[in-house]
This record gives sequence, C-alpha cells and structure tokens, in this order.
Amino acid sequence: ANVRICSQPVSKGKTGEGFRVRLIVVPNIPELVAVLHIAAPDDVKNSWICTNLMVTISVCKAKDLDFKISRSRVEKVCKDRPVTGVFRGLLKCSDMIDRDQGWLNDKGELQVQAEIRGLPSFSPTVDFSQELKVVTFRLAGDRCLYFDRRVLMGQSEYFREMLATSVWQESRTGEIDLSKDPQCTVESVSALLDYMTSNSFEAHGNTDLAFVVRMLADRYQLRQLVEEVDSQLESQLSRENVLSFFGRLIGSNSLLEAKCLKMLELDGQRILEQQEATLDQITEENPLLAKKLIQVLLQRGKKRAREAECSKEVSRAR
Repeated sequence: ANVRICSQPVSKGKTGEGFRVRLIVVPNIPELVAVLHIAAPDDVKNSWICTNLMVTISVCKAKDLDFKISRSRVEKVCKDRPVTGVFRGLLKCSDMIDRDQGWLNDKGELQVQAEIRGLPSFSPTVDFSQELKVVTFRLAGDRCLYFDRRVLMGQSEYFREMLATSVWQESRTGEIDLSKDPQCTVESVSALLDYMTSNSFEAHGNTDLAFVVRMLADRYQLRQLVEEVDSQLESQLSRENVLSFFGRLIGSNSLLEAKCLKMLELDGQRILEQQEATLDQITEENPLLAKKLIQVLLQRGKKRAREAECSKEVSRAR
C-alpha cells in the first residue's frame, strides 16, 4: 500500500511570520514521487500567489552523500492551489529497497531533500511614523557604523527588545559597543546591516566572512540570514574543508552541521589521512572538534565490527 510520508512544516522566518513548506513523499510503485505543500503566513487572509519559484527535489544515497538524483523546475502556487506539481522520475521503488545500491541507511530510511527559492519574505513592519533616531555601532579601532533604529527594531526581535526599554544601556545611549569583539569588523557588521535593508547577502566564496556573519545573525536572531549563509556554505562543503566547517558549527544543531557529521561518519578515515599534516593544529585550536572526531571514529569502528561479525555468521550459515 502507498503511504504518504510528510515532513514537519519548515517556516521561512519565525513561526507565523513566513511561508511554511511541507515535503510530501509517496512510494508510489513503480517509482517514488514527491510534492511540496505551501502555506502562507498566519496573518495573510486574502488571496496570495507566488510565481517563479525554483523548486528542487533530491534523493540522496546513504552510502555516498555526494551522489543524488535531483529534479528541478520553476513552479507557481497560490491560495487556491497551494501545492507544486508532482515530481516524478526520482527513484524506482525496486532500486530504493535494493540494499546493494545503498539508498537506504541502516535503519531503512531514505533521505529526500527539498529546496525552494523565491518565496517572498514577511518581515515585521517598520514603523516610519516614529521619529528617526540613529543607532551607533562602535567597532574596534574607533570605527563606527550608523543605522536606522526603526529598521533594527523592525527586523530583529533581539534589537526590538534591546532598544524598546530603558533597562538596556543601549536603549539609553543609542550606542551598541562591539569594539572588544575582533570579529565585528566594518565588513562583517555592514553585511549584517545591509541584509536588514536588502534581504540579500553574498559571501562570494569568502568562508571566513560567511561564518562571522552567520555568528552575528544567530546572535541577533536573524534566522533567515543564518539559513542563507548555511546554503552558501553548503555549496562549498568538501572533504578538504569539512573539518574546518564542522569545527565552526559544533553545537549549532543546524542541517549543515549534520551534513558535516554525516560526511565524517561515512569517510572520516580518508578525510583525516588527507588532513594529517594540519590535524594537530586543527584539534589544538578546537579541542571540542577533537572530542567529536574521536566519538565519530569510535562509532564507525563499532559499526564495522558489527558488520564483520554479521558477515562471519552468514559465512558459517552457508
């Protein structure tokens, strides 16, 4: 029997403020099919339409994260038809259940991913009826950046709480002192502020800038910017930089951290051998990374031991 498998709805923005997307997968013999369901923000009551959405559905091999089957196309959804067209030709069900092909993990699970670009943002409204006040960001080296207080409060719940009450010193002085944080440079803080006005960020391959902007976005509760940075970093993830990426993401509980961990679980031995020359420096700079790597290798060793034992039992049975 065909069973619909639905993901938890993922929201673009805080709950209730952005479009929610749900991935629905049906193992519809003879092939797997998928569809996306789009729900508008809670406060959008009238008719709505989203055009030129770039949608990609991917099926990933459990034994090789770099191998996937993807289908992409441009979609249009609206209130009267809140689902995309059905994505077919992803994977034959007979191939999916064939263990030798490596699509399913040890738990019999299949990884299906959905990526959607072009959904409009629904940010909190900036109240331009308020008097214009400038907030000063003080950076190292006596550098300063100046920004509209109304936009800060409209775009970030963190800044909204900070600047709306006199309990915070920043609300009384109109200054946010970041001068003791060496990562808060003109470039990184400017990128954060620019995102609040343009809803756009491009690292242009600069991973150091991307990770700093990600840190600031997480600190100031700009979830959409965190997701945008992660998307750009994921496109650069490779065996050569996975240790560096993973070390910077430990504890973030992000999908990108999980992907780094999966890559290390599958191919950790070869990755460590490739990075042997710099391994001492990497683990010395990040002891938590060293601990995580030991845990990954131990789990991998136990898994191989179990597989070897199972293989022996099969041989004896024959």
